[in-house]
Amino acid sequence: TDTDPINIDFLLKSSIFGAPSLKLHDSEAAGKLPFIFAQVDYDPRIPEHYSMLCFIYFKLMGRQPSGASGTHWEDIGFQGIAPQTDINRSMKMLAVLQMVHLVDQHLHFAQRLHRLSRAHLSTSPGRLSWPLFCVSIAFTKITLDVFRSGALNKECNRQKAVLNVLHEMHLACFHALASKCDRPAQDKMQADYLEEVRK
Repeated sequence: TDTDPINIDFLLKSSIFGAPSLKLHDSEAAGKLPFIFAQVDYDPRIPEHYSMLCFIYFKLMGRQPSGASGTHWEDIGFQGIAPQTDINRSMKMLAVLQMVHLVDQHLHFAQRLHRLSRAHLSTSPGRLSWPLFCVSIAFTKITLDVFRSGALNKECNRQKAVLNVLHEMHLACFHALASKCDRPAQDKMQADYLEEVRK
């Protein structure tokens, strides 16, 4: 569904009372896994890596990308012709994994985000409102930072899972962003949106 799966404000405010420890089967390994993904470089020469990015592109654009590099990648929110530049700057394969989950499990919402991201700013005709994939990477970083703080441990314990909770937090960040895009003032810059979501 397109409902907000995690209340970000409640989650972060409740963390001031102290975070519980992870209580999962093999909690140490489960807790380390997101950080391991975040250290693995995206490499388009690895078929599995490139296939994941092609899957994202196809879900958002309705067609396959025309190559591992090119201006077509800007269509889904990269800032240049080589996706690995943005991906490997921060969050790496964890960022790819989270975007795959978003388009796979919440396709209609992801497509809505894609449309919102491509709405032209009234002050800068022809410019993207915000680069979708790069914003997703920023939200992956926020999600991992919140997880590192321990604020997601209670929900991880309840669901008996880590990655799924991180995906929900990532999704919640996008819900917060989408709600701001729907407001009358649509000429704010990407940095303003991200700053509001972080609050």
